[in-house]
Amino acid sequence: MSEGREMNDLHLVPVGVIHSPVTSPKEMPSLGVDGEIELFPFYADALGGIEGHSHLFVIGWMNRADRTVQKAVPRKISPDLPEKGVFAIRSPSRPNPVSLTVVQLRGVREGRILEVSFL
Repeated sequence: MSEGREMNDLHLVPVGVIHSPVTSPKEMPSLGVDGEIELFPFYADALGGIEGHSHLFVIGWMNRADRTVQKAVPRKISPDLPEKGVFAIRSPSRPNPVSLTVVQLRGVREGRILEVSFL
């Protein structure tokens, strides 16, 4: 491995959890919802200066995603559209359910809770 890293150093570590009113993928509107990103206390210091930003990139793990799906219809746009490969649409169901979204930062509460829009 390059840069002197061992293979076991290369893994994702959760830094927090998402809180939103959405309880199932079917409820999620296309433009997202207002919600919160709660960082675990250990990572609170990593937020220093975050208030100076208007938007954030959020990488998430879609833990309820069906990892066997390879084709789907983008139903939230139109159920009449043709089926496409999941890498060509914004389907949460995919082999590696990693998500990337841009959220608007509305504020920071208690030093580690990010209030966001478009989650």
